[in-house]
Amino acid sequence: MYLNQWFDQSSSGGYLKEKELDFYRRSVQEVHGEVWVQMGMASWPLLSFCNGRVLILQADNAENADVCMQPDALAWTHASLDGVLLPHVLSCCSEPDR
Repeated sequence: MYLNQWFDQSSSGGYLKEKELDFYRRSVQEVHGEVWVQMGMASWPLLSFCNGRVLILQADNAENADVCMQPDALAWTHASLDGVLLPHVLSCCSEPDR
C-alpha cells in the first residue's frame, strides 16, 4: 500500500512509475505467449501490454484479480505459464530468496 502511494503521490514516484510502465510496454510486446500472470502492483495495466490471449491478474486482496494468492505461496503448476510479471514483488516480499 505504501509503495503505491509513493508512486501515485510523489513527483519522483510518478516519474519512476512512468519509466517502469514504458519499460514493461516495450519489453513485454516483444515476447509471445498465451498465459501471462501479473503479481504485484495490481493497479498497473501491465497485462494490457501482453500479446497473450489468457491474462490473469494475481493479487492477495485486489478486487479486480482473477486469482488471489500470496506471491510467496504460489500454486501454479510447472510450465503452466508463459510469462510472469513481478513489478516490485521481490522488494515487498518477506522471503524474496524463496
